[in-house]
Amino acid sequence: PITVDNVVTYVTVVEVNNPKMELRPGMTANVSIVIAEKKDVLAVPNAALRFKPPLESGGETRKAGGPPAKASAEGAGQKKQIAAKRKVYRLEGGVPKPVEVTAGVTDGINTEVMTGLNDDEKVVTGVISSKAPAASAAGSSGPPRRM
Repeated sequence: PITVDNVVTYVTVVEVNNPKMELRPGMTANVSIVIAEKKDVLAVPNAALRFKPPLESGGETRKAGGPPAKASAEGAGQKKQIAAKRKVYRLEGGVPKPVEVTAGVTDGINTEVMTGLNDDEKVVTGVISSKAPAASAAGSSGPPRRM
């Protein structure tokens, strides 16, 4: 690894087919290395895993969605891809209720839900505050989806 200004880079050699000669020596590339792949699994947006309901106290509302949960690591920057117990909130009668789920693999945007939810349940990803302008209010809910 090479570290410059707290940015770690790795010089890597990747062999690819280039029949049209569109790739040239020295070009920069973004490469994704697939370490796990699952099809037709129930998944929720990662925002649902970060969501925390607002606390009402003295008229103040805590900002929803705290910091992401800490991932256990085998080495710097490596996340373990194992099932983990996590908490999401599903809507029951318009009220968010906590439910424990078993999370599986993630693509960085959505995370597999192995147990704890059904296809038709809505999960909360944020709140809309009546104090925030509509354009900047973030929040939605929806059912888990199949990836």
